[in-house]
Amino acid sequence: MIPDRWVDDDRLLAELGAAMAGTHHAVRTSVERGHAAWSWRSIDAELARAGLGSGPHQDVDPHRNRAPVRPGADSGPASRLRVFTAAPLSMEVELTPDGLVGQLVPAGEGRVELEGPDGVLAAVRSDRRGFFVLPAPPPVPIRLRCETPSARLVTDWVWW
Repeated sequence: MIPDRWVDDDRLLAELGAAMAGTHHAVRTSVERGHAAWSWRSIDAELARAGLGSGPHQDVDPHRNRAPVRPGADSGPASRLRVFTAAPLSMEVELTPDGLVGQLVPAGEGRVELEGPDGVLAAVRSDRRGFFVLPAPPPVPIRLRCETPSARLVTDWVWW
């Protein structure tokens, strides 16, 4: 049975509007808290962000301490090999005609994802020796995310 005072739609909407008038701040606060809680979902991986290591196979710009933005951008042809390190896990990745070929160090099984600005582009499992193959990345900044039973690693954003 419908109460007599709600037979009129305009009156019902006015009463609902009056009831909700004081809740805008509470709703906004709840949404802000929800966003803040969601941002913490990957904090462990963010803390373990892997930096691009330098070594004999790395073509790193010493003035900026990072790889060139694009091959040949600053310091000649860029190496196709990248080594990312975040203790206790490292990832060695090379761009080949078959795609991104890599190995986890220490060797072991895990899930490796190739991420672009719009999300995950591909995901594969490494074998027990830590080897994996991902498709060649598109010409956008990418990063790699890896999770093994004992460690997580997220690389910096790089161009290949």
